Amino acid sequence: MNDTEEEEIDVVEHLTVEKEDIDINSIFDKAMNDVGGLDTIETEIPEGVPEISLVVESPKATQRSAKSPKKIPESVPETAGSFAEISQVKSNNKPVKLNKNGQPRKKRVYTDAQREAMRERMKKAREQSGKNKAKKQEEKAQEKKYKDLMKQKKLLEMDEIEEKIKKKKEPKKEPEPAPAPIPTPKGLSREELKQAQFDAILQYETLRKQRKAKKKQEEQIKQYKQDVENSLKKELGWRDVAGEYADCF
Repeated sequence: MNDTEEEEIDVVEHLTVEKEDIDINSIFDKAMNDVGGLDTIETEIPEGVPEISLVVESPKATQRSAKSPKKIPESVPETAGSFAEISQVKSNNKPVKLNKNGQPRKKRVYTDAQREAMRERMKKAREQSGKNKAKKQEEKAQEKKYKDLMKQKKLLEMDEIEEKIKKKKEPKKEPEPAPAPIPTPKGLSREELKQAQFDAILQYETLRKQRKAKKKQEEQIKQYKQDVENSLKKELGWRDVAGEYADCF
C-alpha cells in the first residue's frame, strides 16, 4: 500500500489556475455561498501534497480577466489561522515604510528639547498665521471700501453727465436787448459855448472867494486865541521870577 501511495505521489502534478487576485474575505468566510449556491470541491489528496482549492469564477470576473489579464503569484505562503483574520489585521495596520536597504524604517524618537523647539515653532507659526489672517481681512475690508468709493464716484460722474445733457437739451435763452442810447444834444453855436465858459469861470471864482474868506476867518480866530494865551502868560510870569517871595506881594 505504501508503494502505491508513493507512485501516486510521483504522478501528481501541481495545478495552476488562471484567475484574478483572490478575494480572501469572500472565498474563505462564506465558502462560495454567493455564487449560485455552489460549494467548494473536496478531493482526496495524498499526504505530503499541498492542498489546492478550486474556485468557480463569476461571468463578470472572467470577462474582466479576459480584457486585462493580471499576473498571479507563483506561490502563496502558508500561514497559521484563517485568511480572513490575516486580511483584517492588514487592513487595520498602516503600510510599513522601508529604507533604502529594504529594512523597516525606525520610528524617530524626539528629545524633550526637540519637542519644546517644535512647540515653539508651531506657536510662532500659529501667531504668524493669525497675523496673516488679520492682514488679509484688513486688505479685504480696504478693497471693499475702495470698490464702494469707486462705485459712488461712477454714480456722481453719471449724475454730472446727465446734468450736462439736460442743459444742452434746454432751449437757449434769447439775449436781453441793449439799452437805448441816450440822445446826444445837437451842436452848440459859438455864442452858447462862450456863455457856458463864462458861467463856469464865474462859478469857479465864487467858490474860490468863499474858500479864501473861510480860511481867513479861521486864521483870525486862531490868532486871537494865541494872543489871549500870550497875555495870560505875561500876567502869570512874575510868579516864576519872584520864586519863594511871591507871597510877599
